[in-house]
Amino acid sequence: MRLVATCFRSMNPQYAHEPLSAEGARIHGGRFNEVGVSAFYLASTWEGAMRETNQGLVFLPVTICSYEVDCDGLVDLRDEDGRAAQGVALEDLACAWELIETNGGYPPSWAVAARFRSYHAPGILVPSFANGALPTDFNIVLWQFSERRPFSVKPIDPAGRLPQPPT
Repeated sequence: MRLVATCFRSMNPQYAHEPLSAEGARIHGGRFNEVGVSAFYLASTWEGAMRETNQGLVFLPVTICSYEVDCDGLVDLRDEDGRAAQGVALEDLACAWELIETNGGYPPSWAVAARFRSYHAPGILVPSFANGALPTDFNIVLWQFSERRPFSVKPIDPAGRLPQPPT
């Protein structure tokens, strides 16, 4: 499916000069990517981006950035019909991925993501599993993206407020 939307990302302020970096997820892993696999996570709302960052824990300093997204070929797993069409269980997406990984297992959410990456899907749309998420909140997880179509993600910064990379 094609998604054309304004989406949001909450990031550590010390990395705000790299608004298109997926390095944090590659280094630390995430719900839909194991360590060593790049992934770019976006939320459908700025409130959702905050919930995803803090996960109901301590509120850390963050920079919120908005993005123009125009991506083709996304796999839509947001609702029961979309998951059924793809043979994906909600429980696999919502698994306790960190606990499973800490105990030496391979989280089902990683297996789902690996399957779609093997099909060369650029990304997936998934429900938000953050504490306090609304039923309408969703996330976009991208493994392929650039500032050009068909996988376009562009930071919105008309006033030039994002910091420049250090020299």
